[in-house]
Amino acid sequence: MWSKTKKQGVIGGGVIAVVAIIITIIAVSPKTWEDNFTQWYIFIVAISNYLLILLVGILISVIIILEKKRRNFILRLISGDEYTDDFKKLLKSGNYPIVKIFGYTGEVVNNDLITYLDRYCSGIEIRYLHRSWIVEEKDEKVHNKMIEHSKIRPWNKSKSIKETAFKDWNSTLKRDIRYYEHQPIIKGAIFCDKYQKPTIAFINFQKWVYNPEDGGSVFKSVPSDMIKIDSKTNSKFQELTERINSQFEYEWRYSKTKEELTPKTSIIIK
Repeated sequence: MWSKTKKQGVIGGGVIAVVAIIITIIAVSPKTWEDNFTQWYIFIVAISNYLLILLVGILISVIIILEKKRRNFILRLISGDEYTDDFKKLLKSGNYPIVKIFGYTGEVVNNDLITYLDRYCSGIEIRYLHRSWIVEEKDEKVHNKMIEHSKIRPWNKSKSIKETAFKDWNSTLKRDIRYYEHQPIIKGAIFCDKYQKPTIAFINFQKWVYNPEDGGSVFKSVPSDMIKIDSKTNSKFQELTERINSQFEYEWRYSKTKEELTPKTSIIIK
């Protein structure tokens, strides 16, 4: 995009060119215009080409500006790779001390989005919503019983959910996980600023497949495209990010900690 100085210079040059043509013509008697036409022709053509290029440049600049403004007023669907890049950049920026994750098992976030070095970032708290491994295991048993005589890969996610819950977390990055008992619905992340205000959200939904041909869980999160909602580029999106955040806060309030899912452990800790 042109700077303000360059714009002024180009527009000024166009004005000078037009004035030069007018002065050249009116400075000569109309009776001699026909005799001077050949001399003027090359000059006029050169100036005209300059003005044409100037006009095209201005139109292109206007189109680019309008396109940028249009993008700020729409919700963007980004690919899984773009989501991964954006997530990592926002996390490393240090501008978002609280990150809220709508999750299922936590595998994608822990294995793909948060690197080993990210685990030692200070001043950042990740809040995860995972599905209860107890409910997950019950659903697995019913489903796997149904497909036991087929060659379909069994559903086995409860084990990884439980392992993540009880695995030691010796990292600077603060982590807190709570567990919901319904089916996984939303997948995504909310980045909150230093005032705990939800600013940027990524959201999509889990897909339920009754009997998936590829086996495994009946809840599918692939492909990992995301709707990106950035209230920093458009203040009208703030209400939408707050609505998404309210859904997370509801789940967070009424979901359970791992201690609440294992009463014996809770008694020992107390």
